[in-house]
Amino acid sequence: MSASLALKMGAPIYAIIAHTAVASDKERRSVPAPGQGILTSAREVSPNPKSPLLNPEYRARQLNARKRWIKSWVKEELNLMKEEVENMKGEDEDQDVIDEFIEERTKFINDEAYRQEKEAIQIWGQDFYKKNPTIAPLRGALAAFGLTIDDIGIVSLHGTGTKANDKNETKVFNQQFEFLGRTKGNVCPAVCQKSFVGHGKGAASSWMLNGIIQAIQTGIIPGNRNADNIDPIFEDYDYLLFNDKTIKTPGIKAGLLKAFGFGQVGGEILVIHPDCLFAAFDKDELEVYRKKRLIREQKSFRYLHNSLSGNEKFVQVKNKPPYTEEQETEVYLNPLARASYNKKENKWDFEQLNNKDEKKGPSEDSKAMNIVLKQMAENNINNTYIDADADADANANAIVYNGVGVDIVLISELNLDNDNFVQRNFTPFEI
Repeated sequence: MSASLALKMGAPIYAIIAHTAVASDKERRSVPAPGQGILTSAREVSPNPKSPLLNPEYRARQLNARKRWIKSWVKEELNLMKEEVENMKGEDEDQDVIDEFIEERTKFINDEAYRQEKEAIQIWGQDFYKKNPTIAPLRGALAAFGLTIDDIGIVSLHGTGTKANDKNETKVFNQQFEFLGRTKGNVCPAVCQKSFVGHGKGAASSWMLNGIIQAIQTGIIPGNRNADNIDPIFEDYDYLLFNDKTIKTPGIKAGLLKAFGFGQVGGEILVIHPDCLFAAFDKDELEVYRKKRLIREQKSFRYLHNSLSGNEKFVQVKNKPPYTEEQETEVYLNPLARASYNKKENKWDFEQLNNKDEKKGPSEDSKAMNIVLKQMAENNINNTYIDADADADANANAIVYNGVGVDIVLISELNLDNDNFVQRNFTPFEI
C-alpha cells in the first residue's frame, strides 16, 4: 500500500518498504552456495555522495518550481479558452454548445495539469534516482527519506548456518557498506533470525521482515543466541557486529534484510522507520490521520469480535464479479470504469454504467468556470477600456481598476483532509 493511500484510509503504518531487489545470478539446480548478484543494488559509476539530487531540499525546490510552471500554464490555457469563448459568443453560438465546450476544455486542462504534476513528482520525488547510473538503488532509496548508508542500524541475515551461505551473505553486506561509503567504526549489528525462530517452511523473508519491523518499532536489537564462538573469517568484515546479547538502542532509522536461498537466488528489502514519513507533515495533518486511524481501529476491533462470535464472516468470499455479463466487455474496454459501493445491496457494482445514456447538464465545475470567465470578460471590457479623447490621468485610472484577479491553484495543493482549512475556505453549501 502506498503512503498516500494509507494516510487517506487511516491505515496503520508500521514501516516503510523503501527498496526491494531480487537477484537470480547463477540460478541452477545446485542447492546451496548462493551468488552475489544482490550486490547490484549498490552499483553506481562515478559515485558522488554530495550530488544535489541526494538533498531533499534541492529536490523540493525543483518540484515546487515545476509546480509553479504548471500553474502558469493552466492560467495561460484558461485565458486562451476565454478568448475562444468570446469568439463563439461573437458568432452567436448556441449557449449549450458553449457550455459543452467549456466542460470539455476545462476537463482537458485539469487532466493535463494533473498528468504534468505526476510526471514532475516522478522526476523529483521518491523515484528520482532510478535510471541514474551515478546513484545506487540503495543510496537513492535512503536519500528519498533524507537518510544515508550510515543510518542503517540493523541488518538481518538469512543465516542458514552453512559455511557457503554465511560466508557469502556477510561478505555481500560488508562489500555494500564499504562501496557506498559507510563510516569506518560505525558497525552495524547483524541478526540471524533463524537462531531464535527456527527454520521456516517457506517465504522466509516475510516473517523475517516482521522481525525487522519489530526491531525498528521498539529500537531493540535481539542478540544471536549461542553466538559465543564466531568464526575468525568474519573478523575481516569491519562493518558488521555479531552480538550475542540484546541491545536497546535510542532508535533505529532503517534496517536492511537479506534472504539468500537455494539455487543462487537472493532477495533484499530496505525498511525505514515511519517517523521519516510523519516528519514531513504538520501537526494538523497528523491529527487528521490519527483520527482516521482511530476510527479504522475501532471498526476493525468490532469486525474481529463479530467474526469470533459468528455474526460476521471473517473472510468474505466472492462468488461473482462486480459487473454483469452485459457490462463485462464495456468494463474491460473503458479505462475510466470504476465500481461504486451500493449501500442498498451492500456490495460493489457498476450500476452507474446503466445510466450513461441519461443526458447530463453542465457540471458544477463547468458552471463555476463559466461564471468566472464571464466576470473576467466583463472586467476586461469595462475596466481596461482606454478613451482616446481622455487625458493621461483618466486613462491611468481606468487601467488601475482592472477587476478582481483570478489565482490559479492546483487541486493537489488544497489540503482537503484538514477540517479547519475546509471550514475556513468553503461555505457549508460547497462542502
